[in-house]
Amino acid sequence: MYRILIADDEAIERQGLELMISRAMPGTFEFSHAENGRIAIEKAEQEKPDIIFMDIKMPGIQGIDAIKEITQKHSHSKIVLVTAYDYFGYAKEALKLGVQDYLLKPKKKEQVLDVVKKLIEKIESEKIQRSEELKQRETISQLLPLLESEICLMIMMNFILDTDFDQINELLKLKIHKGYSTVISLPTDDDDQYEPEKQYMYSTIKNFIKMSGKDCLVSPLIGNRITLFTNFPEDHRVTYSVREEATLFAEKVHHFICKEYNIKASIGIGTMREGVEGLRSSYYEASMVLSNPSNGQPIRYYSKQKTGQEKELTLRIEEQLFTELTNLKIDCAIQIFHQAFDMLVETTNGDVNRCRGEVTELFITLNKYLFRQGVSIDGIGNFSEAIELEQLRHAAEVSLHLIVEVISKDKLSKTESLIEQAKKYIQENYSKEISMELVAEMINLSPYYFSKIFKKIEGTTFIDYLTFVRIEKSKELLLDHNLSLKEICFQVGYNDPNYFSRVFKKVTELSPSEYRNQLVKY
Repeated sequence: MYRILIADDEAIERQGLELMISRAMPGTFEFSHAENGRIAIEKAEQEKPDIIFMDIKMPGIQGIDAIKEITQKHSHSKIVLVTAYDYFGYAKEALKLGVQDYLLKPKKKEQVLDVVKKLIEKIESEKIQRSEELKQRETISQLLPLLESEICLMIMMNFILDTDFDQINELLKLKIHKGYSTVISLPTDDDDQYEPEKQYMYSTIKNFIKMSGKDCLVSPLIGNRITLFTNFPEDHRVTYSVREEATLFAEKVHHFICKEYNIKASIGIGTMREGVEGLRSSYYEASMVLSNPSNGQPIRYYSKQKTGQEKELTLRIEEQLFTELTNLKIDCAIQIFHQAFDMLVETTNGDVNRCRGEVTELFITLNKYLFRQGVSIDGIGNFSEAIELEQLRHAAEVSLHLIVEVISKDKLSKTESLIEQAKKYIQENYSKEISMELVAEMINLSPYYFSKIFKKIEGTTFIDYLTFVRIEKSKELLLDHNLSLKEICFQVGYNDPNYFSRVFKKVTELSPSEYRNQLVKY
């Protein structure tokens, strides 16, 4: 039911208006009355009416003044100005206050009912709009953690395409200027005694970080590590050293983990860097300092003097090569390798044996990286027959091409397999309520990435494919004349027969009835 407040100093006017509306639309409204502006304000606050009929001339607080106060607190109420004076000045001021309509006394029944019906339509429209807005906000709030995880992985693994990154940035309202990375390493347990609790541990640690007010992105738990990217906006001023600020926060996180789970984490901190590339470099630094066995401190801040520039360079080359290879960018990978090989030749004074050993070690590391991703390149990277530097260079190039070929086939196979799983699920569950988010979750892909690869492989969007499956099934069901169109509508996953008919006609250019009649002719 809708609530109507009638404010008028004449009781007969209030009663007449209520009677006029209630007789025309019985059981639709709850009515309340106010004989002056003060009572109208009080009742508006108590009852929060959907519609208010406000007389301009009343004793005490006038109608316009009452409207001003009511609209400040209850902007959702639809107000109709009622007056015996046809003054443009009143109407102009009322419109500024958001008054919906204007009725002159004596009120005609047709005008009153027309205004009420229009206001009900507006109220219902606003409810639908509000519901849609809430659904969108809910969907976005559910996607934000996935987007946060995805952008962290993009930075860490260098899987960044400009368009993707900009779109995710826009949703996250993130503008990366400069920042640093922190990597939290939880202790491993050979018996996996706390393995069942790892996800819960991750959630509580992430919540602690978020609740602390730290403006940072938090990666998913990868193995036993959580990565943070702290971003400083362009206009941000650091009140004390970044190192001190980062270390203090790391100590808080370390203390929380120790207190909550009685385990001692190790935390690595990278240096302040600029832009996305800088954050990735900072992540490498934080990871590197954690991997340094000579540093037994639980909280470690990266220092080139402690880890060595050569080790940093080697790690960068490995990471860059891995990134370009997994992105199937063979030209970039070969360019990186040539630069590294030239430096290697220079630092070893052209010692073939040492160069062969370093190159072999590089490919062993690449094999390990790829193996963690489920890709095996066993047999690639054997350089025992290369006895000259140029032979070694050429053999490495060939190996890089072979690696890209293996990765490409593996990616295609895995992607096609996942899409086939998704299609099979749709074909088996088209009668249920299916969303892209649900199907993406089922095959362990982010909705954003799933949408992109589905369209790339199938040549159509997820929604269009689901519609195609449902319409094709409805065509089969239309052969059975014992089934009504309404029954067919529900059986193929639609809840609204009218909507089903519109979709069917859009796809086939015939309504379901026309299609069935056409089948009878043939």
